[in-house]
Amino acid sequence: MAPRDVRDQLLLRCLAFLRYRLTSLQPLSCDDLTLEPMSDGRLDAAARLLADHLGLSSLRCSVIEALIRPHHGGRTELWFGQRDITIEISRTARETSPSALCVLAHELSRKVLYDRGVHHEDLLHETLTDVAAVFLGFGKLLLNGYEHRSRHPGATGEMIGGQAHFGYLSPHEVAFTHAAVCNMRRASHDDLTLGLSPFAHQIMNDVLSHPHLANCLSNVHMLAPSLTYR
Repeated sequence: MAPRDVRDQLLLRCLAFLRYRLTSLQPLSCDDLTLEPMSDGRLDAAARLLADHLGLSSLRCSVIEALIRPHHGGRTELWFGQRDITIEISRTARETSPSALCVLAHELSRKVLYDRGVHHEDLLHETLTDVAAVFLGFGKLLLNGYEHRSRHPGATGEMIGGQAHFGYLSPHEVAFTHAAVCNMRRASHDDLTLGLSPFAHQIMNDVLSHPHLANCLSNVHMLAPSLTYR
């Protein structure tokens, strides 16, 4: 079996596990949220809207800028019985609405998993968290915010281009997971693609045109929760 097929099977196993563990929390897509520019107040408001979407209506959210490792757009300290949450977000991630929303969606999805006893500090957990974000309705937010490009003046005044990626899945893996979730919920083609950025739209088209997609998704409704996870 090819590496991509193996990885796709892992993503489907994650979805089956989440459908089993999050049976009472399967919100619809949340893909029409845009907030520019990303001031502190707007970041807090965005986190509040995403938390409400996830049923975390009693959680008080605040977002602050912090120095974070490259390609790690945000971090959050979690504990049981938590009433307030502070999401730290990198300067790069907060530069645009799509990248900031991508990071907020990941961190709040991690909170959902934590509250349901699914928590572990390893790569599988981060993969599961991104899959959970898609499962919980943030697929387009992750796709639109995955890649961030910026231009800023250098030391001598010339414009320097920069590029950053956020998340633990590749853009094609996010698109595949999004397609699987939409298939699971009998969503229309518009639910798959409407509102995607040109970059995200191209990635989704690449995934939808792949010959193995139909076989992978044909039995998505019958997936058993075979992923073992505490």
